[in-house]
Amino acid sequence: MKPIQILLENRLIYFGLIILIGLFFTLFQINIEDLWYDEIASFWVADPNISLKETNSRLLSSENTPLLYYIIVKFFFNFFGYNPDLLRVINIPIFLISLIYFNFILSKISKNSLFFLFASLLFTFNSFLISYAQEGRVFILFCMLSLMIINQYILLNQSFKNEKNIKFQYFIFILLTFIILNTFIFSFLILGSIIFYELFFKINKIDYVILLVIFFSTILFALLNYQFLLNLTKFESAIQQPNYNFYYNFYFKQFFGSKIMGLFFLILFIWSSFNFLKRNEKNEYITLIYLIIFFSYFVPIIYGFLFKPVIQDKYIIYVVPLIILIVAYSITHHFKANITNKFVIFFILISSSNQLLKNYKSEIDKPMFNAAVFKAIEINGPKFIYTSYSDNKNNFLNLQLSNYINQLKILKNNNFNVVNKVNSKDFFLICYDPSNTYSQCLENTNLNFSNHFLKEEYKFYQVILFHYVKN
Repeated sequence: MKPIQILLENRLIYFGLIILIGLFFTLFQINIEDLWYDEIASFWVADPNISLKETNSRLLSSENTPLLYYIIVKFFFNFFGYNPDLLRVINIPIFLISLIYFNFILSKISKNSLFFLFASLLFTFNSFLISYAQEGRVFILFCMLSLMIINQYILLNQSFKNEKNIKFQYFIFILLTFIILNTFIFSFLILGSIIFYELFFKINKIDYVILLVIFFSTILFALLNYQFLLNLTKFESAIQQPNYNFYYNFYFKQFFGSKIMGLFFLILFIWSSFNFLKRNEKNEYITLIYLIIFFSYFVPIIYGFLFKPVIQDKYIIYVVPLIILIVAYSITHHFKANITNKFVIFFILISSSNQLLKNYKSEIDKPMFNAAVFKAIEINGPKFIYTSYSDNKNNFLNLQLSNYINQLKILKNNNFNVVNKVNSKDFFLICYDPSNTYSQCLENTNLNFSNHFLKEEYKFYQVILFHYVKN
């Protein structure tokens, strides 16, 4: 136990270690899979070669996420180049900053060194957080900002001891409130939880500045995003209201990588919750965290019953580190030392093993565009590629797909030309079918290219490559 003790006593070594682990797991196999449709849409919206006005126009026509994330990605592409391989890279520092702010919150909950190390490792090994750090979408940024604003709110509650910094702390809170509102619509759940906590748990110590900040930030957000919010009410989504199976696991299966892992964490979380109530602990920040977790489930579920389904696991990604915090706190504070050590070792082993197994298996569940292009190179056929989304009838989706395919390095390196209109020469067709049935691709291809005949076809995961030859 001496190396562990040295690690616990030296925060610099411990923190450097978890940062390195986090960097390894997020970078490892980051682009082993090609972009899926939502990422292709992100890539299209954040095109650095178009104006900000056009970016906003593309956003309003295709996305249910505010503009801020796409501005960040657009700026990143402006600096490093418009390359689909870079879309996910921007999330790596975001993941690491999330880990840093998670530690800031831990430091305000307890000074227990084992609690720090245990919770941080569970965060670093969490396959759900890593998967969204490796996806070119807004969710890991939303997680980071959620942790930042929770940390800032807790800091404000402590800052009255230091009046010199209070104005600066309020300024940071104002900034974070406005930024998170412009990142993802579920930020209202976190801000609403803070309002509820202020009104019903602080009573005689209500901070009216915080309430006013949230109120005016919300008004400003609504004014600046009127068209986006209007579009959001009309947005058609395939999301379904959770069925009865959901109430057995509350996304814990997805959050922690498997049914068994999810069950372990769910049982311990439920036990921790009952134990917290039974002990009647006076840790106000744990209470706040429980409120955020509760409203993150309760409000979207009720909204889904009253209006339309809105909840998905990734929309409440920020509850994962909060659940980890609760579980780690209970294990390190409510058990005897020998039992605590066994729990810590057990949960670290199963969490790290789960992520290592996932990396080892390298299962593909996103489209294989590069594999299709490799096959086209192997055939050594024509240099023209036509792209299609499923049935080839949705020009809007075809435009997004064509934009992505056109930026693939492998095409540029092999002098392929992505065409918008089939000419009289031989060509390849890359068809993207997310259903993985290929039925729509196969159904219409012969009709659409009547001057050509289909020589060969090759199926990949969610992608089919057709080789057409002139009649």
